[in-house]
Amino acid sequence: LAPLPDGAVITATATVSDAAGNPATPAVITTTSDFTPPTVSIDSHAVDGLVTGSSTGLAAGATVNLNVGSESYTTTVNGTGAWQVQIPRAAGANSFQGLGQVFNQSLTSTATVADAAGNPGSATREVTIYKEPGYFIAESARTGSSATYQLFGNDTRTSEQVDLVINTALVSYVDNPSSYTLRNDIVGFLSDVVPQTVNSESVLRISLTMDTTSPNYPQSSDVPLVSLNLNFVGGDSDVAAYYRLRTASADTYGGDSESWIGSSAVDTINVGAIASAVRGMGGADVINLSAGGENIVLFETTQALNGNDTIIGFQTGPEAKLPDTIGFAGLTNADLRGTGADAQQLAAGGTIGANTGFVILTTAIADLSSATLETTAEGLFGETGGDVLYLLASDGTNSALARVSYADVDDANVEVLGTFLGLANAGQVGTDQIFGFNDL
Repeated sequence: LAPLPDGAVITATATVSDAAGNPATPAVITTTSDFTPPTVSIDSHAVDGLVTGSSTGLAAGATVNLNVGSESYTTTVNGTGAWQVQIPRAAGANSFQGLGQVFNQSLTSTATVADAAGNPGSATREVTIYKEPGYFIAESARTGSSATYQLFGNDTRTSEQVDLVINTALVSYVDNPSSYTLRNDIVGFLSDVVPQTVNSESVLRISLTMDTTSPNYPQSSDVPLVSLNLNFVGGDSDVAAYYRLRTASADTYGGDSESWIGSSAVDTINVGAIASAVRGMGGADVINLSAGGENIVLFETTQALNGNDTIIGFQTGPEAKLPDTIGFAGLTNADLRGTGADAQQLAAGGTIGANTGFVILTTAIADLSSATLETTAEGLFGETGGDVLYLLASDGTNSALARVSYADVDDANVEVLGTFLGLANAGQVGTDQIFGFNDL
């Protein structure tokens, strides 16, 4: 017999007769051949040990067998083909059963499935066991010989000790903090006003206690817990090379986070696998986010201040898959079109919202030259003379971020702030990935 093709309709008939020759009613069954294997995929990050993935060609309830490192787990797919496995925690809050302390480590993971016809499918990839940061630090201002850093965190803890880790590129520049202020529902103090060595790292140690009896408690996590001013020895806060600040929780609440701050020169910043805020400052910086983590890239507001940066490994997708974020240092939204409060996805030729300050173009353009970006900006509708907005557009291979200022209707000037290598479709960037803007 010739091999059956996939999807062939097969009819089988069975007949029998007894000893007297009386025939039974024939039994007839019709089925369709199925040789198409299902597919299964594994997401790159497992937040707090929750491994997630998707599949096609499987019925709801189909089994997924998952190996992570040396451990094996079983789960089922839902009606959309999605699946998940929560790796059980061990007695130690930073450990997992059978795996140990693997936060921010990558483990080889394999998922295997089979459909109703017995066709197998499998996928293997490195999965990072990711721990959400308990705290996040960002540089909020820099003037002459001083800089201000803000520490943000959630209100789920009532007390905590946090180390502000200062890397060796900066420590020799740091003098005593000139001042620090606490959020008005915090009782806390900076226990060391000069760096001390902890675990071979130079740190400023901050002890915090939430005043849960305060009428101001709790407050939004968008309000900084601590604002800390650092003075720089030698009167120059623009150190010769980029530097790194890291929050290290002394307890088990949340993971670490880093803040990378560049200089006015050209910097190459390779970000680690933990949550990071990256501000390249001036110069045509190269910022590599390929290691993963939950990152925010902060641009200066103009090309003169920022340069034209190169961004590698920018991650898009829903929040559960740890997308990266675009933001601006020192931006006043009211300086943009209308109130400048909204981020908006638009196709080419679309109409800009009255208060849109950031446009994500969902249509690919011919190239990312300034001339083509200007033509694209002029092709949008609703602009007026004096409008300023930011535009993220792609050419099917890479994407570019530009500041657009309109001298008049259909008269735009473009300043390119950064090129996102490998970001082939800007439309995959959600409006919630634009920090400081409302979703429109």
